[in-house]
Amino acid sequence: MAKVRDEVRKCHRCGKVKPPPRDRSTVICLECEQSTQCRHYLGYHEGCAKGVDIDAISAPLDGMAYRQPCRYMSSSSTDTWTPVPCEQKELYSIEELKQDDAEMDIRMANTIKTLAVAAEVKLEHAGKDWQGVKPCPVCDGKLHLSHSSYNGHVHGRCETEGCVSWME
Repeated sequence: MAKVRDEVRKCHRCGKVKPPPRDRSTVICLECEQSTQCRHYLGYHEGCAKGVDIDAISAPLDGMAYRQPCRYMSSSSTDTWTPVPCEQKELYSIEELKQDDAEMDIRMANTIKTLAVAAEVKLEHAGKDWQGVKPCPVCDGKLHLSHSSYNGHVHGRCETEGCVSWME
């Protein structure tokens, strides 16, 4: 088990051991992400905010995956990664990435606080459809919840802008 944990802690790109909080959540270290993650990348299906046709400039990585200019791409069959050039590429700073990590930690902690409320709803309304409002454990606002009799999932969304929301 310790060997698996050590592998998770290593950056998939450079092989260095990642310090917390990156050692638990991302595949690459802060420095490797900073050197590859473009701020214009919107996601696999959304593409580029600058209008670059990512598919047109992507290059084969190992026959199954493609190297993109926008972000780090790994492959099980190769240890090397060469970025694809892009004139519109604009990298995040280390400080911006650290701030993003800190914000993600706060969001995760807030979501975990709401799991106790979700568990209560599941117990109270097992086998029944239900919708209601409870106090938000994060901001004391109104947490709108729904429970499904079909699968027991609880969905929640706080009225406070930027607080918590989730779907199971």
